[in-house]
Amino acid sequence: MRRMVRSLLIVLLLAGAGCTQETGPAPAQQRLTRAPRPAPPQVLPKDDPRVKQARAAIKTLKTTLKKALLDALGQGPEAAIEVCSAKAQRLARAASNERVTVGRTSARLRNPKNAPRGWVKPILADYQRSPGVPPYRTVLLDKGGVGYVEPIYTARICLTCHGSDPSPSVAQRIRARYPEDRATGFRAGEIRGLFWAEVR
Repeated sequence: MRRMVRSLLIVLLLAGAGCTQETGPAPAQQRLTRAPRPAPPQVLPKDDPRVKQARAAIKTLKTTLKKALLDALGQGPEAAIEVCSAKAQRLARAASNERVTVGRTSARLRNPKNAPRGWVKPILADYQRSPGVPPYRTVLLDKGGVGYVEPIYTARICLTCHGSDPSPSVAQRIRARYPEDRATGFRAGEIRGLFWAEVR
């Protein structure tokens, strides 16, 4: 009888203290050290002045680069590869100004000079996991700056140099210019990379 009463008292004490393994609350130290949930990404509205500056600079880069590539494609896809190799970086610098710097990047690079900046890497990874949304992203940078990105979609004409089966002459030219190229195998409509802008 004494043994039964003692067992009953132990059970009641443990239950009252909330110490059962399955249902009891976590210890105070565990509650304090538990990692907080990451905050959702902030997306500034389109009418934010910094977003407008970023979009305007990227639009300039898009327009000038597209024209240069289309002009080159009139001479053949090999000429377009030369444009990307020789002119694309200069066009990005020309589209930048004292307030905004723009460029392109991808998770599957052709030109190593287009490697993603540190703040772009997690956004690029997010677009790879969920390519449908959002149409652009922003992030707050140091000293009040803003980072802005928007996806580069693969148009059908892009498949000439970025598709799964480029012609032998195109493949040869790509290997000559970019021996570590990873920017083939894309499908039409697929996100190939990102335009990015830093607004100071």
